[in-house]
Amino acid sequence: MELSYESIWSGCIKSKPIIDIVIQTDDLEDFIKYTETTVEGDVYTVKKDQTMGGDFLIRKEEDGKVKAFIHVYKTGDWNYTRVVLFRDYLNTHEEERKRYQELKMALFDKCKDNESRKEYTHGKDAYIKRIVTLALNEKENKL
Repeated sequence: MELSYESIWSGCIKSKPIIDIVIQTDDLEDFIKYTETTVEGDVYTVKKDQTMGGDFLIRKEEDGKVKAFIHVYKTGDWNYTRVVLFRDYLNTHEEERKRYQELKMALFDKCKDNESRKEYTHGKDAYIKRIVTLALNEKENKL
């Protein structure tokens, strides 16, 4: 099984002390089976169904607090490319990075409980789509 991985948010956004990592694998089903039998336990939780973002999610918790999200995609999935484009754009555009941090802080304050997780995620959708479009346009103009 081939894997590649990247850190996607933690370096550029200070709104939450959670590490986000994205992994892509050529054999997603095998990766999920391996993860469920080898990784899942007291510290790591494996979400059995795809998330709203199309990934499979592994969550790391310590002392009842989420410490890391590991997003897993099949190699070549658009959503993997999307999150990397988004991260790269924010890392090179400070004003947008500040706007995103402010949005996340506002949503974090509004949606602190687990019941509001979907609202928190949906609250970022329009902004993320806009940034990914800008990133794609910028990339095309450089070609």
